[in-house]
Amino acid sequence: MLPTAKTHAGDPVGNARVHHRKLHSPSWRRHFDNVLTKLTQQPPTKALYATISFLAMGLIFVLFSAFGAKLPSPRHDNFGPDATNMADVMYNPYAKNKKNRLAIVIPYLPSSDGAPTFPSYFNLFAMSAAGSAADIDYLIFHCFIPPSLLPNLNTLPSNVKLIDLNEANSEGENECGMAKLFTRVTDQRQKDNLMQTPLEKLIPKLANQIMDLPYILVEYKPAFGHIFADYLKEYSHWGYSDLDVVFGDMSRWIDDDEWNDYDIVTYGFGDQDKLYLRGQFTFHRNDPDYINQIWRHCKYLSEMDIRYAHP
Repeated sequence: MLPTAKTHAGDPVGNARVHHRKLHSPSWRRHFDNVLTKLTQQPPTKALYATISFLAMGLIFVLFSAFGAKLPSPRHDNFGPDATNMADVMYNPYAKNKKNRLAIVIPYLPSSDGAPTFPSYFNLFAMSAAGSAADIDYLIFHCFIPPSLLPNLNTLPSNVKLIDLNEANSEGENECGMAKLFTRVTDQRQKDNLMQTPLEKLIPKLANQIMDLPYILVEYKPAFGHIFADYLKEYSHWGYSDLDVVFGDMSRWIDDDEWNDYDIVTYGFGDQDKLYLRGQFTFHRNDPDYINQIWRHCKYLSEMDIRYAHP
């Protein structure tokens, strides 16, 4: 009796004639099997085929390496910028938009009753800052530190930049140019001719005060984007911190939305319920016209000449 064929719905179609076709191996496969049979004295198995395939792939890899063949990179850099960006996101969860770069501004004056140099833990700070070299530069503005007491610039990480603000006066002595920079917070009052303390008197008064009390520099942190604007033109963001902070690889902490969706980002340490900007680490979008001018609503800064008008 002939076998019964079925339709696609599974219904019998009676004594239909069915042709069962056997697929034959290609001729090269038959010859290959014959060679293996002669070598191993038994029919080739799947395990043998797998072993031979693995060895063949290894041989191809060695040949490509030996002759300098350029294999496609797993990140697909050779497929163009769009594919490269997509691959970055796929393979690196910490990938950032490379147009973003942050400048951390740290003004520093040595204590008047101590050695005229950086604190003893400065090397630890610098080593930790090196971990953020992909995204962050640390701009350290200083005065009154003799060159002989400065760190060896050849051993500093490339993203830790020391900027000397010492200026020679008419008598050839060093003066700190930091006070002149900080009086930029009064530029609108200068323009409007409202200064109660003339600039030529305000600068030396402020210079004397910050030399005696360097800590008061922290009061100006919100205005650093304006005060140090000439040094920040190449950065997408600016921020502030201190030398007693150990940073490490900040790219593992700063998320994409913090780079791209927020104007100001501040990091709290157990006090997240408090609504204020932390001096340890806060950064701003570098927007000279708006974000960098928010501090002007604080009269303590924008009208500082009034405070210095009276003894």
